[in-house]
Amino acid sequence: MNSEFNKQLNVILKTIEKLKEMSNENKYLSNNEYLSYPKNSYTILDTLDNDILGMSFRLSFLVQEFSNEIVYPSAEKLMSYLKIRRSRFYEVMNILEENNIIKRVKKSGIGVIYFNPFILCISSNVDQEVEDMFRKDD
Repeated sequence: MNSEFNKQLNVILKTIEKLKEMSNENKYLSNNEYLSYPKNSYTILDTLDNDILGMSFRLSFLVQEFSNEIVYPSAEKLMSYLKIRRSRFYEVMNILEENNIIKRVKKSGIGVIYFNPFILCISSNVDQEVEDMFRKDD
């Protein structure tokens, strides 16, 4: 079981290295234009421990095209997907938000989580509102 975890962790770390290489090219395709990355988009990944990086990687599989929303039916289902308990879940969400990897927003009383499109983007077009949400911290 440990070897399977190590294999998955290595895949995650290689993906992060590839993302860092891409950030060094200083290009980001959004709305069919090349834009420069906001300050610290990838350098924050260096400051996080592997446990948090692994959870952000798992969250990346739930990101919806264009809106960059993390789609999940409930917080309990998300905790189950991440295989963590409630207290750890909120700790992870706080760390990811403090490091500008996600943003938690209330829309019509419902919690919505957005993934930073400058770190992960499913399509070349991201809603401008989402882009601006993460750009304003620059």
